[in-house]
Amino acid sequence: MIDLLQRIKEKAIMLTLTRKAGEAVIIENQIKIKLLEINGKEVCFGIEAPENVAVNREEIHKKILAAQALLAQNLEKMPIE
Repeated sequence: MIDLLQRIKEKAIMLTLTRKAGEAVIIENQIKIKLLEINGKEVCFGIEAPENVAVNREEIHKKILAAQALLAQNLEKMPIE
C-alpha cells in the first residue's frame, strides 16, 4: 500500500474507487472523504482534514494558483531599493 501511495505522489496516478452513501476513504491516516448523499448526477461528500491541509474545490484552487502566479510576476517587476 505504501508503494502505491508513493507511486501516486510521484506520477499523479488516479485511484478510482466505488463507494456507497455513508462509506468513506481515508488518505494517509489524516484525511477522510465520506460520501454523504447521491441525488441524481450530484454527489455530496464531506472532507475531514487537519487545519494545515488546504481543501478547495478545483475551480477555486485554479483561481488561487493564478492569483499567486500574477503576484509573483508583479513582485519580479518591482524595483529593489
